[in-house]
Amino acid sequence: MTNKPKLWRHFYWHVLLLGSLIFSQPLFQTIGSQPEFLLAHNLIGLNLISWVMVVGFLPGLALIAAIYILTSVFHSITAEIKKGSLFILIGLFIFIHINDLINSSLILSGVVSALLAIGIVRIYGSSIFLPMFMSVATFLVVITPVVFSFRADVRQILLPQQATPSRLTSNTIDKKPVVLLLFDELPLLSLLDSNGNINSERFPNFASFSTQSTWYKYATTVAEATTNAVPPILTGKFTGPSNQKLPLAANYPDSIFTLLADSHEINAFETFTQICPEYLCKSIRPDWRLIAEDTLVVLAHMTAPDNLKQKLPQIDNKWGGYLRDAEELKNLHTDTGLHPHKRYKVRLDKFNQFMFELETIPAASLNYLHILMPHSPWMYLPDGRIYSQAEIRSFTGTLPPGSPGAKQTSQLYSQAHIVAYAQQRHLLQTGYLDSLLGDVLSLLRKRNLFDDALIIVMADHGASFMPGESLRQANETSYQDILSIPLFIKYPGQKQAETSFRAARSIDVLPTIVDALNGELKNFEFDGHSLRRDNDTEQVTLGLQRDTGEILKYQFAAFKERFQTAIKARKSALTNGGFDQIYTLNDEGLLNRKVRELPTGEPVDYTLQLDNPQLYQDMDIEQNSIHALISANRSTQPESVKKVTVAVAVNGIVRGVSVLHHIETVESDFQVLVAPESFQNGVNTIDFY
Repeated sequence: MTNKPKLWRHFYWHVLLLGSLIFSQPLFQTIGSQPEFLLAHNLIGLNLISWVMVVGFLPGLALIAAIYILTSVFHSITAEIKKGSLFILIGLFIFIHINDLINSSLILSGVVSALLAIGIVRIYGSSIFLPMFMSVATFLVVITPVVFSFRADVRQILLPQQATPSRLTSNTIDKKPVVLLLFDELPLLSLLDSNGNINSERFPNFASFSTQSTWYKYATTVAEATTNAVPPILTGKFTGPSNQKLPLAANYPDSIFTLLADSHEINAFETFTQICPEYLCKSIRPDWRLIAEDTLVVLAHMTAPDNLKQKLPQIDNKWGGYLRDAEELKNLHTDTGLHPHKRYKVRLDKFNQFMFELETIPAASLNYLHILMPHSPWMYLPDGRIYSQAEIRSFTGTLPPGSPGAKQTSQLYSQAHIVAYAQQRHLLQTGYLDSLLGDVLSLLRKRNLFDDALIIVMADHGASFMPGESLRQANETSYQDILSIPLFIKYPGQKQAETSFRAARSIDVLPTIVDALNGELKNFEFDGHSLRRDNDTEQVTLGLQRDTGEILKYQFAAFKERFQTAIKARKSALTNGGFDQIYTLNDEGLLNRKVRELPTGEPVDYTLQLDNPQLYQDMDIEQNSIHALISANRSTQPESVKKVTVAVAVNGIVRGVSVLHHIETVESDFQVLVAPESFQNGVNTIDFY
């Protein structure tokens, strides 16, 4: 009996260990392999050290505090509280690993975990060996954060090395305004109609800018992922594999920022990169509340069973803001007089800050904005309104990681109608991006900077909407979609439109900027070439860097041919006309018909039940959100699923047509976007036929 208290004397150290094993280690392991998460949250230097300390020690310390408070309040049952706490923590640790290993049901995993935990707690209370082992293992609580901090990729962020940058010759550089707008995940195909021209009805600002600039119609990216695609744009140099060279100023000392530092004031807002040195660019303070939210979401994904992960915000299509995008759909501002791009601070905060600085910055300035648009999650209509307050996991048309049949990252579903629906949402959000572009160009004109400015409008990489292929990873079938990007350059004083059919790569942008400003470099050479110089376009080999560092190579002539074929292969509703046409997707002559005029279809043994019917009971169509995303589920799931076309009527008139599907990873059996004009103030009736 005298030995039993000694067995529990290191109990709190063991709680600290279990807290580290359950919470800290999964986070360090996951984020250590994806250091872009740290960059996206501005966790560099001391800020990163603070985050590591919190993640490494706070879970265990919080558990200790909770148990200590309980034992202090309920002193008479201290032993039971400690045993119960140990049982819960050990059971949770076992449950997480058993569920991953055997992928069993929640009930079976829970029962097995509970039985094993009971046995381990009994051994802990009756034998000195297990407590001794756990005491020795407590060193992992300290070792784990240290090992994480000294990973090669994390160390670059924690202890960035300073390098001496090159400089342009200041007495030759033209001090013209420079504006570089970099959009994310925007294939050129999305802007084009079936004739290969920019669709001016949908994208009037892109179309207008193309009439005042040089459009490089066959421009291509040099990498398929943002963190590899952006550095070549800003440096004119190729990158290495993403796990060897993070997009930090220390790794890229010669960039557009350092090259123009002597001649131009800098207004720069980066996303997922930190290439502008702190001594040149305003340091954006970490949003610690956002960091805490995103860290918890990542932890939930690492520890939750697969069927519960489906209910969590997605983390596989971006590096942050997981919870806030979902929250944004539910907590919208209702000030209808507010300008659209100021309504949604979470998504467009950098754009707002960029515009604020652009209003007063001197003419001799470099203005750089990389904005995560029209990148998923897709939630915006062209007028800036959000079209769903109910959707938590935004739909991108891609299979979740680890799904059966998923052979590549971001693989699209093989069902064409599901992918077309995702592309529809992408195009609508691109329409909103067009209005943001118009805001920037209008401000430049208002300040009389437009005519003299060097303005570059482009994207970092494209995307593919070919069923069964990857949204982001190129292969022999889809490489033309990933490679092709919009690239428009308005040179200082340019008045006439020009379309160039030469090979233009994203790595050529900075050499072109230097050339257009008549700059000279000291002891520095670009990998790219100025687009103002001649080259043998047909003989150019295009290189596309994969995340692994592998370089895929394609001949420029073959790319052009494939790109022209891709232009003609798209659905008319996704290509031609204004945005009113985009809502005709899947139409079979049913749209805008009254319900009583509809033909009778084959009978089915189920009904469709509208999701969130309360959203349509008291609508205010003047607010900053409109519930245009209509979804439903079958009352019962049939044994065999066949293609069934469904018409959705809003207030007695068919406003949308879509196809039923039954895929476990898609939240609803039926989803359709209808034009916002379909609704009225007050009550709206939704029916399915």
